[in-house]
Amino acid sequence: MPKKTYKEPTRGEFLKKLIKDSGLSVNEVSQISGVSTAYLHALLNNKITKVGKDNLLLIGFALDLQVPEMINELFKRYGLQELSDDNASVDLIIDASVNRKITGIQPLYRYTNIDLLLIKLYELPGDAYMINSRLSSVFSPEGYSSLKKMEAGVTKPIYIKIGEQAVRKQREYLDLRLKQFKVEYLICNHCMVDYINKIDLISSPQESLFIINQFKMLFEYLATKSNYHLTLTTICPSMRFALKKIPRTKKYSQYKDERDKLFFVGSEGEKGKSSDGYLYGFASDSKKLFIHFEKEYKRLKKNAFMDSSSEGFIPHLKNLLEKKLGPKHFLSHFH
Repeated sequence: MPKKTYKEPTRGEFLKKLIKDSGLSVNEVSQISGVSTAYLHALLNNKITKVGKDNLLLIGFALDLQVPEMINELFKRYGLQELSDDNASVDLIIDASVNRKITGIQPLYRYTNIDLLLIKLYELPGDAYMINSRLSSVFSPEGYSSLKKMEAGVTKPIYIKIGEQAVRKQREYLDLRLKQFKVEYLICNHCMVDYINKIDLISSPQESLFIINQFKMLFEYLATKSNYHLTLTTICPSMRFALKKIPRTKKYSQYKDERDKLFFVGSEGEKGKSSDGYLYGFASDSKKLFIHFEKEYKRLKKNAFMDSSSEGFIPHLKNLLEKKLGPKHFLSHFH
């Protein structure tokens, strides 16, 4: 019998397998990516020869393809220049993340995937409600994202650059939305104390300075952004999540088809080094899920210990910081 010769799959066949492996339908890929079903079917049937990088990136994001390895494999099939760790590639990835959709139930993978999806969460208009065990990553000073990724074993330059650029973009959209909408951030008081106690200027000076700078940025936001609120609770949340309520007004009619969003990121996650992005949680626009998490937020809010509208709130946090740092170091950082 003659030997079977290997036949390289066509572009359409390659994309079809990626979609099949993702477990998504073509319609679901279209909803998440924002790329029309007609365009996707044309790609699957090899009827489009010239494809823009932005469209392929959006499709790749919808399929949760690894950046840059699997995205580059897709680019190669369509004769496009591969992504690298240069600024142009990082900017292309960041810009594409703003145009993606949060719909259905999408997995959140640690590192690049969640960094990019958080940009979309901050970009969407509406009031936000966030529950965490530490200060928001959006307050991370320059270099902090890189430090945490390298500590976790992530060494690829493109991941490091995406992380830093993602934080800058998240803060940019946070500042924009705070002009019209409120952000309510909730942390357990005991978790806040534990977070402050991570400061150790002798054994971990670099991380300690990053945490100190996070508090400086927090105090600045509380002083200058009237729509930013922080609440300390007496009970520790069993999970971390964020809710975004999309406005239903003419001014934001371009978002009329968007539903309220939920980001669930579970507990603290894995310990130790892992260069792979492990499954971290999920993002969804499920109305039923949103209602349940909204109820949990309200339950936690009822157990408020103190909030940023209280006169004693800032003195309380500064007292905790002074106890940890000592009067001399406290005054040098928070004069």
